[in-house]
Amino acid sequence: MATEAIRPAIMQEQYFDSHGHVWDRPCRPVCLSYRITGDLSVDALRGALADLPVLHDALRWSFQVDGSRLTATIAESARIPLLVEDGSDLDAAMDRLHEAVVEAVHPAVAPMARAGLIRLGPADHVFVLAVDHRVADGRSATRLLQDLCERYDCHVRGAAEPPVVRAKQFSAWSVEQRETLDAAEMDRLVSYWRSHIGPTPEPARNPLPAFGQDATSNRLHTTRVELPPGFAASAGKFAADHCVTPFAVYAGILLAATRSLSGADSCVITMNCANRDLDEDDSVVGMCTTEIYVRTALHGDVAELAENFMESLFDCLDHANCPPRLLTRTVWPDADLYRQGLLILATAALDIPFPLTGVRAEPTAFRSESGMGASLLVRVLADQDPSVALMHCSADADRIETTEALGARYLAVAQELMRSVG
Repeated sequence: MATEAIRPAIMQEQYFDSHGHVWDRPCRPVCLSYRITGDLSVDALRGALADLPVLHDALRWSFQVDGSRLTATIAESARIPLLVEDGSDLDAAMDRLHEAVVEAVHPAVAPMARAGLIRLGPADHVFVLAVDHRVADGRSATRLLQDLCERYDCHVRGAAEPPVVRAKQFSAWSVEQRETLDAAEMDRLVSYWRSHIGPTPEPARNPLPAFGQDATSNRLHTTRVELPPGFAASAGKFAADHCVTPFAVYAGILLAATRSLSGADSCVITMNCANRDLDEDDSVVGMCTTEIYVRTALHGDVAELAENFMESLFDCLDHANCPPRLLTRTVWPDADLYRQGLLILATAALDIPFPLTGVRAEPTAFRSESGMGASLLVRVLADQDPSVALMHCSADADRIETTEALGARYLAVAQELMRSVG
C-alpha cells in the first residue's frame, strides 16, 4: 500500500470549520485504561499494537492545514508506540502517562494513537490506550480492543499469520458518505432543524464564574459527585421505560439541573451517539456518529426537568416528521454553538471487555479529565453567556451504561458546582 491523499470525512471537515483555531492541538481522546493482573507479555502487547494500524486505516490518518483548507493523508504504515513506566506510585505514573501518551497524540502525525503501560509489579500493570477522537469514537473502542486481544493471542502463541486487512475501512466509509450526502442535502437537513429548533434564547446573565485553571498543566479542574445508591435504580427504570441507556438519563438530569440553577429556562442540546446502520459488518473504525439538535423548555424540580428533557427529545424524534437521514448522517452544529454558553463534557469509564490471553483485565478510571475516566468535567467559559448549552456525549451508547457506581454521579452535580464556585 502507498501513502494516499484523501478528502476528510464530512464530520472531520465540519469539526475543522468549528475548531480550526485549535485543530493543531491534541483533541480530547478516547482513553481506555485497564488494570491487568497476571503474566503479561509486554513483547506480545507491543506486537499487537503494531498490528492495529494494519487492520484499520483510520489509525494511519493524519491531517494537514493549508490556510483554511483541511486535507488528510493515509500513511503507508504507522506504529503505535508503547511507553513502559516502572513505579510503585500509581498516581504519579498516571500523571506522567497523561503527558507522554494523551498529550502526545497529534493530528499531523500518524498514528493518532498512543499507548502506555505502568509496571507496578511483576504481575500487576495498568494499560492505557489513547486514540484521537477525530479518527475514533466509543464504538471504535470495542472493535479496537477485540482486535488487540486477537493479535495479542497470536503473538503469545508465536503464530506467524499476519493480520488480515478488512475490506471495509474508514476511508471507504467516508467516500460512501459523500456519495450519499452531498452539500445540498446537508444544507437541507441543517435548514430543517434550524426551522424546528427556533431562534436562540435571549442572553441571560451568567451567574457562574469561570472554573480555576492550572496554568502549568493547562488542565481544567474536575468535579466528582457521588449519589445515593437508590437513585440508580429509579434512573434505570426510567431508562428501560423509555428504551434508552441510563447514561442518557443521567446526562439529561445533569443538564437540566445545571441549567435550572444557572437561571435560564431554555437551551439548545446537541447529543452525539454511536451510529448503528453505517457499520453493519462491524469493521469500520472511525467517527460514525449521529448529531441531533433539540430545543426544549425546562421547568420544575430536578426530576421533572430530566423527564421533560427526555420526553421532549423523543417527541422531537418520533413526531416532528424528522428527516430520516439526519439520524444516519453526521451534522455538526454551528461554530457559534461551540463558542457560547456552558460547555459540559460528561465522561464515564467504558466497560468494554478486554480478554487478554492468560491475564485478567479490569477497567479502571484514567486520572485525566481528557479521557474516559469516571469523572465529570464542567467547564464554564469565561466572558461567555450560558443561555446556549451544549451537551456533547461521545461514547458507545450501549457500552457506557456500565455500573451504578459510575453512572450515579450526575444528579447532584449542579449543587456541588454551586458550592465549589461559591
